[in-house]
Amino acid sequence: MGAPHDLSSVAPTLEAAGLKPEHVRAVMCMTEGDGFARGFCELAFANYFADALGLPRASVPRRIPMIMIGGCSGLVSPYAALFCEDPGLWAQPGSSAGGGLAIAVGTTADISMVDFGRRRMVELVAAKVRELVEMAGMTPADVHCVQIKAPWPSGAALSAAAATGVSVATTSEGVAGLLSRSAGALGVALALEELPAGAITDQAIGRDFNFYSQVASASAGTERTDVAVMVMGNAPCSASPFRIGHALLKDGADLSGVYSALASAGVGADRPLSPGPDNPVDHVFLKSAVELTGSCRGRRHVLGSDYLGPYSWLIAKAVVHTLVTSVVGDPMMQVSGGGEHQGIPGGGAVAIVARRTMG
Repeated sequence: MGAPHDLSSVAPTLEAAGLKPEHVRAVMCMTEGDGFARGFCELAFANYFADALGLPRASVPRRIPMIMIGGCSGLVSPYAALFCEDPGLWAQPGSSAGGGLAIAVGTTADISMVDFGRRRMVELVAAKVRELVEMAGMTPADVHCVQIKAPWPSGAALSAAAATGVSVATTSEGVAGLLSRSAGALGVALALEELPAGAITDQAIGRDFNFYSQVASASAGTERTDVAVMVMGNAPCSASPFRIGHALLKDGADLSGVYSALASAGVGADRPLSPGPDNPVDHVFLKSAVELTGSCRGRRHVLGSDYLGPYSWLIAKAVVHTLVTSVVGDPMMQVSGGGEHQGIPGGGAVAIVARRTMG
């Protein structure tokens, strides 16, 4: 993408794949600039699909959930990914063609100010994740990545709700973003049985990072009032030419974690992949939790305490992006910060979509 509103390649890309706008089930973008640019990008896509599908613009984000990730720090390349349904890629039960990539997308109901950042929000996300896992013909063990885009209410909106007597989890806009990502990630963990249900309390959300999901990638934005959910895994009913795998990153320099993710996706590699058409990696989803601790391998770092501390999440994204790019050979990937309850604190998680070797 040449700019957050640059959709010039959408139609040619769909046409080249033999697909139409009605086949698009979700959109994911890495956008340059701030949160306003992220919202501008979503507006551009909403207008595009409203025109292409003959829908009211306001209805598009519910039909086609959009996950916009802002902040292209370091060498991160801005781009858009369209997730499409191809009816020709269903496999017969027991077929050797099965086990390919499957995706299911949906949205929760709007999150009320009372529920926001609390156990109830976790449960609403978990219910939607469970529904989508079943819809995709998968079990929790088949799931390798769950993308979450949750609401981020403003401090003014939270304070206004509190002034009317509504109980809110916080009136701080900064804390609201943390609680939103945290509740989204813990909803994934609850749905996929990664954590015991009783462990997730209001007090644990956004505070106890010993509780985390291995496959959640949650972000928050003012452009949403509901939670957009995209579940990705490998399903017996899918004959997709792609497969997805994942692994945890122990820290921001964990090369072995990247190779483990490649192996999980069916790519046997013991050295960096070369860029080009023979590279089997199609897509990478990277979640950074590097900034959640103040050390790496026993050495202190100053991501959070340096004068650039307010931008530690952005700098951390650049660190892990460079690490993963050095192995997979392509800098165009999703890189999301704000890794509360998402992977190992101080590290993160990486999911990789690769072309399958059929035979």
